[in-house]
Amino acid sequence: MNKKLENVIFWLLIIASFLIIYLVKFQFKNTPETWEYGSEVGEVLYNLSLAIIASGIFYLFVVYLPAKRNKKYIYEHIATINERIIYAGSSIFHGMATDLEPVYLEKEIDKDQFFKLCQEIGPNSLQTIFSAVDRSHTITYRDHFNNILSEIKTESDKLFVYSAHLEPKHINLINDILYSELMTSLRIFFSDDQYMESTESFDLISNPIYDFYRKIIALKEYKTP
Repeated sequence: MNKKLENVIFWLLIIASFLIIYLVKFQFKNTPETWEYGSEVGEVLYNLSLAIIASGIFYLFVVYLPAKRNKKYIYEHIATINERIIYAGSSIFHGMATDLEPVYLEKEIDKDQFFKLCQEIGPNSLQTIFSAVDRSHTITYRDHFNNILSEIKTESDKLFVYSAHLEPKHINLINDILYSELMTSLRIFFSDDQYMESTESFDLISNPIYDFYRKIIALKEYKTP
């Protein structure tokens, strides 16, 4: 039974209990019995309704409201981790080889444009240049992809610490990302020097990359607490 249905049943029971109390103690209080044991049945329903309402009040103040308050605080931290995963995953084609600005990462890359980028960019394409005071070196898209996949694995592990507070769909989506083809079987290609040196574009693995990207974009549903 899903959470939404449980909440509907809970509030229906509470409303029905108040209605039964009103009918038994006010509407039909002075009404003669029309069938045997009618009064006794009314008393049983009345007491049962009182017990349901008392249980509802206990649940509301002892369980539901504290859990909701704690979930808000926890989700503020979860949202930060989730956002780092989204930013990393959605920035796979950001860099010197494209005209994608950082602000563009807040938008979704059109499917046709995505596959065009896969044709134009390869593992050895220049993604950026790292510069420090005493040294500098180039970063290829192969390096960039490896860094992104490692970061997503690290941040996902942090997220699973709070798995008891995550929605089932959120957990399933993170697992779909972690066990996507790009994160599993295709990672070997990024560590294979011979393959990487002979590959001019990401065209051959464009579908798994796009599948990974779509799942990352789907995480935006859980971006804010």
